Amino acid sequence: MIKKFIKSIFFTFLISITFTSCIKETKSETEFEQEKFTPENGGPGGNSGHCQCVAYVKRQLGITTSTANAKNWGLSTPDGYTPPGYTLVSGTPQQQDIVVITPEFGGVDQIYGHIGFVNTVSNINGSNFNINIISSNYNGISLFTSCNCNNVNTQHNVSVNSNNRSKIRFYRNTSQILNCPDFTTPPTPTRIISLSGNMSYGNVAIGTTPSKPLTITNNGNSTLSVSSISLPNGYTSDYNSGTIPAGSSTTANITFTPQNTVTNYNGTLTVNSNSTSGTNTIQLTGSGVSNPPPAPTFSPAIGTATGCSFGNIVGSGNCAGSTYLGNTIRLKVSGYNQSTNTINFVIEKCSGTFSNNGTAYIKEGNYCGIQRAQANYNIGASSINLSVTPQLAAGSYTYTAVIVSATTDKFYTLSIIVQY
Repeated sequence: MIKKFIKSIFFTFLISITFTSCIKETKSETEFEQEKFTPENGGPGGNSGHCQCVAYVKRQLGITTSTANAKNWGLSTPDGYTPPGYTLVSGTPQQQDIVVITPEFGGVDQIYGHIGFVNTVSNINGSNFNINIISSNYNGISLFTSCNCNNVNTQHNVSVNSNNRSKIRFYRNTSQILNCPDFTTPPTPTRIISLSGNMSYGNVAIGTTPSKPLTITNNGNSTLSVSSISLPNGYTSDYNSGTIPAGSSTTANITFTPQNTVTNYNGTLTVNSNSTSGTNTIQLTGSGVSNPPPAPTFSPAIGTATGCSFGNIVGSGNCAGSTYLGNTIRLKVSGYNQSTNTINFVIEKCSGTFSNNGTAYIKEGNYCGIQRAQANYNIGASSINLSVTPQLAAGSYTYTAVIVSATTDKFYTLSIIVQY
């Protein structure tokens, strides 16, 4: 009796071991849950035409071995799987790339995530874009049959941006031919170029180099490639070639460097690219002008007149013999225009007004110097305005005023020194 009891216990123990082992083995075989062909949404009957998302991807790729759940595709973890020839895409995806949506992305199964293929890419703006996904078992959206899966569908307008880009992955194999190419025909690539910016430089002094920004925009749906920028004489660009994604723009700084005093440097800037349409030219206008001189110093200073206490003097040299009367008029600089290098002088009567008509002169040097300006004055005037524009050269310039009245009397002033 005891022997029978012991045999019974031992037999039960063996059955227990065998059952536990089957459970473990069965679990091991089915741990990748998304490889199973199961009814969608709990439907009846185990219809093998309803595929989980991983099963659909495997049928497209022709994979029959065990792989991984959707969220682990592409990972190097023990539970990960990457199909041969596929590599991670760091930038913008393209049609037929594998797309892996992690549970953290949202809108998919919170345990397994989701996997499928990129159908279309749209609204590309740098790192922001929308994708349309073709996959199976994404509940109830446009179901159709592909690869013997009766529940294939498209998930429209999944928005990808810098905030969620790390939660969605794309993988590409440029030599892979899918078994069931049910993808939307891609739209015709467009690269629509436009240029904008204020490209009028006006008058620019020789030796200066102003820059203005030119914006180059791609309003198409595919990447624009700029090969070069053609510029008129006198202009350069810090951007000459590169790519501009769809819906994006780049800035080229256009620098104007006039080499001489040319009336204008007008011309056309042309952006050479693979654009399919749009406007790739813009007009540039600018003129080269002489450098403005450095502001001189004046002695006496601007607005300060020379004195009136000095005596008569007899001319010498080229004005020998003429007597110039002092103590009657004085001279001052009333203003200076640096852009034109013009000095404005005022000859003033020391007291009262002029009793005769006459002519006033500004001479470079002393009262016998080179005549630089002349103006007539009338009886009763108390001041006379004249302007001089010196030649641009460093050094000192001395200016003296002289007037000759209708009675031929000559009056002179003390000098003003202009230092460049």
